[in-house]
Amino acid sequence: MTARAAPEHDRRRWRGAAGRSTARTAMILSCLAIAGSAATGCGDEDESREYLVSLRGHAAEESFVIRLADLDDIMAAEAELARSEESRHLHPHGRLLPGAGGFNTRWSWHLDPRNVDLVEVSIELCDGSPAMVEENLSYWLGIGEFCPWDGHIARRLR
Repeated sequence: MTARAAPEHDRRRWRGAAGRSTARTAMILSCLAIAGSAATGCGDEDESREYLVSLRGHAAEESFVIRLADLDDIMAAEAELARSEESRHLHPHGRLLPGAGGFNTRWSWHLDPRNVDLVEVSIELCDGSPAMVEENLSYWLGIGEFCPWDGHIARRLR
């Protein structure tokens, strides 16, 4: 019994499978590299953005600064800025923390950049003004959230 060469169509099938396998392996390695760099902070670039939040019907002194770290929230803020000020309908809703956070320097509190969303609706419990939070910070820290319904993205700072 002599060994026969595989028919041409079998070799093509094998090469195609090997090509798909190689492509699949390359794709998996790329995904792992991207996931690994995201998990380790590869590049160490700060992708966050800072925005001034103004409150409709309040004095300019009632404005405050938020830092957004999530790409979806940054995109939502930029979309809001593309609208006329009257048609901006999203307000910030986030976890309230003590201290200025290095960006909300007018106040002794800030919203956690990793836990701020731009939303259309929030519960009334966290609605208020920056001055209300400042005047009774321990109460507001007990609530743990701040979501000024009158707030809107006024402009990007950084």
